[in-house]
Amino acid sequence: YNLTGEGVGVVVVDSGVNAEAWDLRDPVTSITRVKYAEDFSGSGSTRDDFGHGTHVAGIIAGNAYYSTGSWVAHQIKGIAPKAHLISLKVLNASGVGYDSGVIAAINRAITLKATRPDLKIRVMNLSLGRGVFKNYYNDPLCQAVAAAWNAGITVVVAAGNHGRNNTSGIDGYGTITAP
Repeated sequence: YNLTGEGVGVVVVDSGVNAEAWDLRDPVTSITRVKYAEDFSGSGSTRDDFGHGTHVAGIIAGNAYYSTGSWVAHQIKGIAPKAHLISLKVLNASGVGYDSGVIAAINRAITLKATRPDLKIRVMNLSLGRGVFKNYYNDPLCQAVAAAWNAGITVVVAAGNHGRNNTSGIDGYGTITAP
């Protein structure tokens, strides 16, 4: 459909985003498309020490600048290769975080949308895993997601991913239980 995400800000709530990754830079100027970064993990750094946030950011906004090599039959782009990114780090170098950090990051995204129109925040991604202990209407994390939605942010949330698991003998496939 020739949609590129140009002019759209996507918030990535994860382990941070490597702002220096080539696929997340403007291919002409080499300037990073990560326009804002903040740490909610307590690590004191916005750098992605775990790698998952940069991986997710590439799926969202990778522009295939660095897609080279003999195994690559074609350039591999993200779904919105001209979108810019807002990195809100909630996971530490071990991939561990807390609901309180995620809720604070979601609240920051809402505040940034209201106070920083230059970031053009329209989408937020949460590719995080955690158990469900309450009904969604009593869960503080679900309430924060609902607040983001009510603020006009489209929220994309991964659900039911048990990670790599070969107990069923299918080499880890089929571990996503509730997309």
